[in-house]
Amino acid sequence: EGILDMENEYERFNIRSKMNVDITDRFKTGMNVVFSNATRYAPENAAWFNAYFAVPILPVMDPSNTAAAPIQFANAQLLGYRSPQNPFPVMEYNENRIKIRKVLATIDFQYDIIEDKLDFKTTYSHNLTALEERYVNLPYTLGNNYEVRSSIR
Repeated sequence: EGILDMENEYERFNIRSKMNVDITDRFKTGMNVVFSNATRYAPENAAWFNAYFAVPILPVMDPSNTAAAPIQFANAQLLGYRSPQNPFPVMEYNENRIKIRKVLATIDFQYDIIEDKLDFKTTYSHNLTALEERYVNLPYTLGNNYEVRSSIR
């Protein structure tokens, strides 16, 4: 727990399967498959930047800032600073999610040319990764000509 209450989670589910088969006394094969499905909520980096440069005396909310919408967050520009320097609107109006799916498959074949003396083994591996990224930024205004427009990527 910290003062930056943002969605910063990582969930992952893994499945692994391994199988070895002796086809004959001299010929063997094997397979290994790992599947991973993960969801990562990535916080907006601007929140950390704004928190680092935040004004210590600035409250999170400011009821007198009537130009702020839809929530009346405080704005350091009203105190003479160049930017709002409030990390809380960025955390409130952003949701960044990344879904990660991975498959790692390996198959091998082994043949005993001379029993217990000489083997031939070949292996093939394939790694597949699929990413699905979604970045949602909702619009908000903090007043003093500071307006953030909505975007979805």
